[in-house]
Amino acid sequence: MNAYLRWNNAIAAHFFNQDMAGRNVYIYVNQGIVSELEQKLEPEAGKFLAAVKYGPPWAYSQSICQCALQAYTNWRNRGVHFPPYIAYLGLFVLAGGADGDFSPNAYYPRLRELLKDSGQGTIPSFDRMWQLWEDLEEWSVFDRKSELGIFRARIFGEKVHIGYPLAQSILTEQERKALPRIFYEMGFDPTSTPPADELARALRSPIAKSLLRSRTVRLVENRRDADMYTAMLGTVVDELAEWDGDVEIGSSGLEARIASANLRICLEVDGVSGRADASIRCKVNREFPEEGLTLDVPSLNGRFRVEEYLDGWSLPIRSNDTGEVLDASSLNWHNGLTMRSPSSAWQLKLPGRQIRIFIEGTSEGIPGLVEIHALPQGQSFYLAYPENLWPHLERWTSSNQCQGFHEFENIQGLPSTWRFASVEEAIGDDGIKEFLSFPPSVRLRLMGGIRSNRGNNFFNFAPPISVMVDGGVSNLDLYCNDQRLPPHESGRVFALPQGLPTESRIVLEARSNGSVLAQQSLFLTGDFRAGPQDAGLSLDSTGSELGSDTDCLSIAGAYVRGHLPEQPDSVVELLEDLEAEVGNMKGFLIGKIPGQVVEWPLEPLPTDWRPVWAIAKARRKRKVTFIGESLESASPSLLAAMDNRKIRTWKQVLWYQRKQINPPVLPAVCALWKQFQEVARDV
Repeated sequence: MNAYLRWNNAIAAHFFNQDMAGRNVYIYVNQGIVSELEQKLEPEAGKFLAAVKYGPPWAYSQSICQCALQAYTNWRNRGVHFPPYIAYLGLFVLAGGADGDFSPNAYYPRLRELLKDSGQGTIPSFDRMWQLWEDLEEWSVFDRKSELGIFRARIFGEKVHIGYPLAQSILTEQERKALPRIFYEMGFDPTSTPPADELARALRSPIAKSLLRSRTVRLVENRRDADMYTAMLGTVVDELAEWDGDVEIGSSGLEARIASANLRICLEVDGVSGRADASIRCKVNREFPEEGLTLDVPSLNGRFRVEEYLDGWSLPIRSNDTGEVLDASSLNWHNGLTMRSPSSAWQLKLPGRQIRIFIEGTSEGIPGLVEIHALPQGQSFYLAYPENLWPHLERWTSSNQCQGFHEFENIQGLPSTWRFASVEEAIGDDGIKEFLSFPPSVRLRLMGGIRSNRGNNFFNFAPPISVMVDGGVSNLDLYCNDQRLPPHESGRVFALPQGLPTESRIVLEARSNGSVLAQQSLFLTGDFRAGPQDAGLSLDSTGSELGSDTDCLSIAGAYVRGHLPEQPDSVVELLEDLEAEVGNMKGFLIGKIPGQVVEWPLEPLPTDWRPVWAIAKARRKRKVTFIGESLESASPSLLAAMDNRKIRTWKQVLWYQRKQINPPVLPAVCALWKQFQEVARDV
């Protein structure tokens, strides 16, 4: 192997490896890394700069960028393990310099100085290097399925060509590793972007000063380089969004790793009755614990229960003793709240805030309103605030920075002295940044879909449904592969078009007045085939385990065995089929309306409603089976039957006896089951 390829593979392996699976990768090549690798590679590979000038065996141009293009061309057909142009990209990052002078006039002379090139101006073909940066993202996310890390072709500010390498060196590797500790100490939520000013204050905090370079802290303090300041906040937000909540705390030698997550206040407001019901939910950026969480709150002298809902959200937090929902209005919204598991392995935090922001929870699948942390742009929202802050808020609401402010009169259910109002749109945050401010950058969030692997890899049969845009100006457009997408009524949710290409990079861009404010890529896997599975685990229609050699109707992975029967025409036929599978059926049939319940076979079968659930009695755990016509038509109703005794039985089976019933295995069916439990709890 020639010297260049040795260097290329060494640099690539330093950044792309199994330890980085699913994590952001930055090609931050500095003199320290070069010196470290030189000690390992010499004398076989020689010096880095000499090897880069020499290039791979098939490159013949005298121009460094032309050599890079030749290394890139058709490289996947050459049988190499890593893209053979990574060493060139490392050189371009190294040219940024350790002192951080990011003007174009300084970058190109620095690059020529490294190459011992006496020329002036830009390097020939440097304007074509974007192809390499974009291809590296495709290789890391699509070719390697993010198993060695996720590289994103970021751009620094408005500097189109040098913006790619400069974006890699905004923070050092050590600084990025220190960010989770800062996030934890400041109570940041990876699922809700913090306000720009709040993020800046965190980067100036004592904990940040002890973990970040002085140069980084100075940049945040004086903000003299606006582009660099904005790019740094954007990089920190990217790292926050990828953070799963894990953090090491404690002094050297006594570190302990804990899992942290955030709590958010949720409201259901009835404008007619003037009543707001406030609860708290948890949102995690990782797999939710299957068994849920039991948490202690010393300030409340109680123990509370957190159970999964959907997409990282929990159900409203409840008392472990009584099962009652924790009334969030009884808490101190200004100071916040911390919950810890008995073993201290988990910590959930509700950050204290002087003003709290809420938006419609529809996009998150949450009923009512859900709290966010930064001012939204281009959409309506709600504010909850204490009376003593009204003089500060009034100046903003009466200015041209705020449109459509409306206060609700005499809303009950909030903490004492707190008010509630709606806002049509926030135009600016001048004069109110101490309490409310916009996000530091635009972020694109993919909604829905089934990921085929880490990163933004999705199955082609289940692509993302829509894109949510956080932050940015009001006149913002979203493009998918240069096709402008129409916005939803909210103005911040965009439906993705059908028929997206497979096996190629799909580029999403948020644009305003021709400028790209944010970019996101996704890939659809088109080679998925459902076929017979060799795995020994098969499930029947009730979720029970079967052998792999069974001929009856079963499911293994995405493969369904057996013949799918037609939908039974009557409840009698339905029970006959059910008894054929589970034996002599004894238990309860549950309908979608509270009070629709039959204890079978002690009571006659219903004739005026169709059962949704069959709950079979057993000595230990009961088994629940979905027997409705479809998931879409089976949602529970908030209306109740007239028979109070039946309503009590319906609630008894679904709520009070819920711990005696094994929930359904399939996620969609389990989600419907939890909806029934929530209605039963409140009926």
